[in-house]
Amino acid sequence: AIVNETMISVANKVIVLADYTKLGQRRLVTMSPVGKVSLLITDEKAPKKIVGLLKKKGVKVEIASRKSTVESYSMSEYKFE
Repeated sequence: AIVNETMISVANKVIVLADYTKLGQRRLVTMSPVGKVSLLITDEKAPKKIVGLLKKKGVKVEIASRKSTVESYSMSEYKFE
């Protein structure tokens, strides 16, 4: 947990990849406070209510689908410095 906290504290961007089963769950260990997350990539089953709350907090949310292809995503909009 300390390693994760340290990495997040010095990161320019925090990107979270989590399927719908991980959203809205209370855990003993939190990977990152919502305010630190820049981008969440999740799946089509993500609860709309939780996605909406995250967006209100300023988190960009991308929904991946089985129909998605590499060509359908453009990383150029994400500035990694």
